[in-house]
Amino acid sequence: MTWFIIAIIAPFLWSIVNHADKYLLSKHESESSVGSLMIFSTFAGIVVVIFAPLFTDSLAIPLYQAGVLILSGILAASGIMMYLYALEHEETSMVVPFMQLIPVFGYIFAYLILGETLTSNQIIASLIIIFPDFLIATPSIVNSIV
Repeated sequence: MTWFIIAIIAPFLWSIVNHADKYLLSKHESESSVGSLMIFSTFAGIVVVIFAPLFTDSLAIPLYQAGVLILSGILAASGIMMYLYALEHEETSMVVPFMQLIPVFGYIFAYLILGETLTSNQIIASLIIIFPDFLIATPSIVNSIV
């Protein structure tokens, strides 16, 4: 039974972080609220970059791999920024389900870019994830058009 407690800890902590982000955004309703939260959200990455050379031989990686890592960090920070802007304008319960689409996009990009084949179980699982998100988004799309 301890496996269940361990398995439920990550989603529980993630939900706390989502609601804390929404609270911080709603408490500081200025134009710089997303920017200030971006600084705190990306601070952990900055700390790792500063202290990683002390514990590893991380400076010995090729320039190409360093560029890919930097690009990955920029894309991750951009994703956090888009999440915070969405959270600023919508409720947490509307934004968080769309974060579940990350593995679906991983499957799609793996198929298109890397040439991987998707199994029928992966396609069905992706559709199971996409369908509720479509149901959640439909009223928002209709209301924004009207």
